[in-house]
Amino acid sequence: MSPVRAINARILAIIDKRSGVARLVRVATTREHLALTFTDGSQHEIPWADLTQIVALRRRLYTYDQLSLRLEYLGPGVLEIAESCQGWSDLCTAINELFEGAKPFIEWYAEALSAPADTSIDIWARRR
Repeated sequence: MSPVRAINARILAIIDKRSGVARLVRVATTREHLALTFTDGSQHEIPWADLTQIVALRRRLYTYDQLSLRLEYLGPGVLEIAESCQGWSDLCTAINELFEGAKPFIEWYAEALSAPADTSIDIWARRR
């Protein structure tokens, strides 16, 4: 991790602790679901079958840009997972393996990098 990202991570950890808000720190994938772990130690699972849409975004942060995946799921729920989150690359691989018709990683990643900040790049959506 770069020094800038390490400093940002420390600052966010302090803010999280004082605010009582837990941030997502790790994502793991199985054949059945997405497993999420937060800074407060809590965990949550989202079945793949509950996902309704996946988009990529480039977020402008203080000193650098970061890509994120926004997952929409039944509930309704929305979860954004930043590329700095542990397990992000495994998530990207799982999306292309598990979701027929998902835009290939190499395509959406390049598109998201060159798009204006906060522009949604469609990766996959459940057919209605």
